[in-house]
Amino acid sequence: MPGIASFVYSTLGRAYLSLGDYAKAIEYHTQHLAIAKEVGDRAGKGRAYANLGCTYGSQENYAKAIEYHTQHLAIAKEVGDRAGEGGAYANLGNAYRSQGDYAKAIDYHTQYLAIAKEVGDRAGEGKAYKNLGTCHMHLNEYVNAVAYFEAHHAMAMSLKLAHMQSDAAINIGVSLTLHVRAARRGPATGDDRAHGPCRGGSRSITIHLADTLLLLSSWPVSHIAMFVSWPWHLVDFCYFGFPPSVVFSTAASQSVTLCLAMTG
Repeated sequence: MPGIASFVYSTLGRAYLSLGDYAKAIEYHTQHLAIAKEVGDRAGKGRAYANLGCTYGSQENYAKAIEYHTQHLAIAKEVGDRAGEGGAYANLGNAYRSQGDYAKAIDYHTQYLAIAKEVGDRAGEGKAYKNLGTCHMHLNEYVNAVAYFEAHHAMAMSLKLAHMQSDAAINIGVSLTLHVRAARRGPATGDDRAHGPCRGGSRSITIHLADTLLLLSSWPVSHIAMFVSWPWHLVDFCYFGFPPSVVFSTAASQSVTLCLAMTG
């Protein structure tokens, strides 16, 4: 039966992708695509395109990945699959980011964020915030990056996802460190005004250090080094005109909160 065969091919393709056997993954996803075309299964065809796009992306063949994700996007729009459309935008954003085209990546991740909010995908919304923060960080737009990583952290806390909280806390710390290093070299490259979820001339950044320490042992040494090193740059903030108000408090849970009240 075509339906069962499609499911089997798709499942095998994803399994081989997880094993890093890209040739086998492409073979099975291509067979899934052929069956979906034969029986007129538009939604199945879209899923096959998405899986092929992800496989080529894993091979770092981003041009091919973009080709398949674009076809998935077209079908998702055609069949009214809003969640699938959001996933296609996210995949396109990731592919363009990997190519270094951060402006296009931001455009696609912004559309992904809008759909995630629309369909109530809060975990997806968090991922979109992280992806947008990463793109702005690559563009040296550190205020924007911190704003999105803050939103990512807030969503992680709301969902009680410890790994996401740790990830967001580290990204905030790294963004602040890079911001200070950029200040040493003169005006930051790019538009460093806040356009992210948090706006205003006066900003408050709250980083729950315990969130990161909770799973610190699971992170690569490079990430731990970034996290451990960045608080020392508070001295740099004072020196380079970022007057912080530093407040350490111990909550009932024994977690330590670092608050930076920044103006500028």
